[in-house]
Amino acid sequence: MTAPSANTSSRKEDEAFREIASFLRLVGHSTLFDYYDLAKDAAPEDTRASLDERRRWAQSQQSNPKFQEEARWLIRHHSLIATVLLDRRELYLKRIEQHRLQKSLDMLTLFVRGALRGETLSAEAEAVVLDQARSLGVPEDIAQEHITRALKEKGATRGAPQALEPQRVHRASQTMISQLREVVSRGDLSTGELERILVEGRKREMSEQAILQAIDLAAQRSARRRAVEKTAAAAAPAATPPSAAPNAEPPPPQAAPTGNPLDEQLRSDAIRELVDTVRGAMLMGVLTMSTLSSLQRRGHQLGLDQRTVQLAVTEAKLAGEDMIAGKLDPYAVMQVAESVDQESLRQAYQDQRRWALGLPNPSEGVRACVRIDMAWSLVKDPRSRARYDLRRRGPG
Repeated sequence: MTAPSANTSSRKEDEAFREIASFLRLVGHSTLFDYYDLAKDAAPEDTRASLDERRRWAQSQQSNPKFQEEARWLIRHHSLIATVLLDRRELYLKRIEQHRLQKSLDMLTLFVRGALRGETLSAEAEAVVLDQARSLGVPEDIAQEHITRALKEKGATRGAPQALEPQRVHRASQTMISQLREVVSRGDLSTGELERILVEGRKREMSEQAILQAIDLAAQRSARRRAVEKTAAAAAPAATPPSAAPNAEPPPPQAAPTGNPLDEQLRSDAIRELVDTVRGAMLMGVLTMSTLSSLQRRGHQLGLDQRTVQLAVTEAKLAGEDMIAGKLDPYAVMQVAESVDQESLRQAYQDQRRWALGLPNPSEGVRACVRIDMAWSLVKDPRSRARYDLRRRGPG
């Protein structure tokens, strides 16, 4: 009779943690400790004080469209959060660590696949994998056990140290693993898709360079597939913003390796659509959590990975707040004088956007691009520009 009760309790806990995780994704935090700015070993009295302070904030924001959904969620779930952070803290910490460790182990499995030579993991290559495990925060005993299990699943074995050019083998494995890590972190391909490429490459006895080229090609094809889906989604009349016309601007300088600028152009248009949507919602006072959730889905429909969508939406909110507060100067952002003619202003916008999308760091590129798009929305046509200039000069 006790087993069903225990199972019911476990299911309720799972549901509670899923509810919290969903809320945290929408507000852009990874844990409740981050959201409340609490140390994981914070004293109970400090935890209660933070909870009470945040609840008072939530009660004051129930009628504020900007924070209404967040505030009402906090009020409804105040008792649940208090239970998790005070009475069930150890369990919550354990779940956080389990989630982090599982993500790291999934990545570690991929690294093992990438370091295999045929059906053998050399000692040099294993050393590289263990280095990566340490950087991922995986304890060595767990990493060793996981490597053994991953090899067993692939029917592979550990090999003896190679007598010839061990440093070359180490560098090659390091290059492969670094490439895999970068592709996964960018969201270009899933770990499962990369594993299939690696398995096929090993079967064909392809060189590491050839496998890396295959991964690059697969990433390009994935982007084109997302572009097709985005084009289909944009077929509805209202789906494509006016500024995203096919010939609105030339392709960015750092186009896809194939020479076809379509992928980067569509990614650029997708970011611009998210910015336009966030701006409109903020001006109408309807940027609620449900709106943010819709933006997440729309971003995925447009072919953007989850990380880019979250970053674009977060940065758009910040830029929108600056815009509403009058702190966003489009002329400064576009680096032109206020007296510049409309065509030169448009050219400056396009130049700035190409610069942003060509930045080596993709995250910095998205941040810059979002701010440029938000600034451009204020002056993108003569009528909008006249309204902005009038507000900028103030009465009289």
